[in-house]
Amino acid sequence: METTRTRSEQAHPTRSHDARPHHPEQGTSVERTAVLPASVDRVMAALSDPELLASWLGTCSEDGTRVRTDDGVVRRITERERDGDSILRWTWAPEAHPDDRSEVVVTLTSVGEQTRLVVRETRSPSTATAQASARRTAVLAGAADRWTGCLLALGAVLLAHAERAATV
Repeated sequence: METTRTRSEQAHPTRSHDARPHHPEQGTSVERTAVLPASVDRVMAALSDPELLASWLGTCSEDGTRVRTDDGVVRRITERERDGDSILRWTWAPEAHPDDRSEVVVTLTSVGEQTRLVVRETRSPSTATAQASARRTAVLAGAADRWTGCLLALGAVLLAHAERAATV
């Protein structure tokens, strides 16, 4: 599986998972890319089904509006939209800090029999205190690691599914 770096990692390749914002007033983002061993349709199913989501993103509520990610944070999904067969976007925020919203955009592209998935999480611009801004920066730095782990888990789930399908 291939991963890309955050904008600041591209600018400073010796830094690992450096997700400090360049322009806090414009929001901040982290992006990760993976080439997954499944079709676009299969990857979209893994992004849309609460049971499959739980196998790589974290524990999901039955209706898919709440997720507890591996970092222990419960996030509430307030908006979810699918753009055709290749783009899924949602807005979520930690339940403990509902004003710390971010938008997640997942874009899928077919690469032969595989799928290139690009996930970008962008924090909304902060109008809060300096303390809240520092918390948001720390959360975004954690998002880089969280998304890397999630994409590795998603790749493993899709690979296991493909292996099961091949033996049937």
